[in-house]
Amino acid sequence: MAHYNDLIKVIKAVARYRQDESLPDDPHEIDRLCERLFLQDGFDEVAIAWKRISKYEREVNGGDWPKAD
Repeated sequence: MAHYNDLIKVIKAVARYRQDESLPDDPHEIDRLCERLFLQDGFDEVAIAWKRISKYEREVNGGDWPKAD
């Protein structure tokens, strides 16, 4: 069940970002969940989508996640 819950959280984060480019309150948690998803399935499409978002956002913000408002 934990795998399913991790997947749902990542799906919601990806959907929210695609909808209005907003990030979750704790993007580090989503990164950790993705790592767990990759352990189950190295080709998980949702985890791959979040990794792309994560890499882009950290790159444009100087290497780390932007500070929460």
